[in-house]
Amino acid sequence: MKRGPILAVSSLILVVASLFTAAQQKDERLHPYQYLIPRGYVGWIRVDFNVKAAPPLPVEGNYYVLRIPVTGHLQTSTPDAYGPLGDVYVYECGEERQRLVISQRHEASCRIWGNFEGPATISDATPYRFRYFFVGPKEQYQKYEFSGENLQNLELEKDGYPRVGSKVIADCNK
Repeated sequence: MKRGPILAVSSLILVVASLFTAAQQKDERLHPYQYLIPRGYVGWIRVDFNVKAAPPLPVEGNYYVLRIPVTGHLQTSTPDAYGPLGDVYVYECGEERQRLVISQRHEASCRIWGNFEGPATISDATPYRFRYFFVGPKEQYQKYEFSGENLQNLELEKDGYPRVGSKVIADCNK
């Protein structure tokens, strides 16, 4: 019995199965994010991805849903999709949702500012990715901006990044 053709077919099946599995994993990660933020939240938000003990992100429609707590810090075991892919930012109050404008040319109506992301490590040396962004009016963002001279006046987390949490929370029922 000739092993050559059997090995070739087996190898081909293995390669096709590997590519199929990789394609499925890639597609799962490419959902854009929908950030659901408590209405009235003003401040920095941080999302940590690939945190083993955290729950995965739910998917609604075509979006991963990130329900941001009032603490401003969310952790998930879901891997980061790397970069904005049509992400949506929404103030949420019960069933009511209001889409927020992302800064582009420092428009007065913008409510999402200063997006940045990067790699980090948990105390047990587990690598993960994080995303930061600021929610609020331009004046508040300028007061808490994470850059330049402003760094001296900011409260920082232990890892040197901006302290998360809201400076103002509006009553959701008003």
